[in-house]
Amino acid sequence: MIKHALATTVLFAASTPAMAQSMSKKFHTIVAEREMEHSAEAVWHAVAEDYGNIANTHPQIYASEYLSGSVAGSLGAERSCSFDAEGKAWTYERIAEWDPENMRFVNTVTSSENYPLDTDNTRATYIVEALPGGGSVLRLEMDYRTKPAFIGGIVGKQFETLLDQYLMSVDYHLTTGESVNRETFEQVLSLNAAP
Repeated sequence: MIKHALATTVLFAASTPAMAQSMSKKFHTIVAEREMEHSAEAVWHAVAEDYGNIANTHPQIYASEYLSGSVAGSLGAERSCSFDAEGKAWTYERIAEWDPENMRFVNTVTSSENYPLDTDNTRATYIVEALPGGGSVLRLEMDYRTKPAFIGGIVGKQFETLLDQYLMSVDYHLTTGESVNRETFEQVLSLNAAP
């Protein structure tokens, strides 16, 4: 299986709803992608249509669930993501743009606790592309600004690691049908170890 990641980013993007988001301050832009043997439809289902269940495919998210009556990924769908069992670190997220025909959506974070993102100047675009010979590419385009702003460059490597873990975990979940969490992530790493 061919796999690669370009530069750094965060798994999920942050911002207020698109119409209120300013993106007026300087931000970092990062692009990452992973080629997978899975169909574009399967990848789209895992990351977009099953939006509220991101905890199944991200080892750093302890739990996730739909909010505000959302039951599936679609324009305006909302989810919560908890990063610890105590609920001390979390985000509330929302789909601000939704284009299923082109397998593209924009994710924003409407609020967070103990997560260093400027929600008015951060967003992530998820794009799934079918490959001519089969398989697909999952691409994430991230514009982010941290709070405080000066740590943006410092945390870039951590964001890169988070994204790499997420992309590997989506692939693993689609291959095995198993959920990925901090305890099972060692299996994901072993399958992705260089020969």
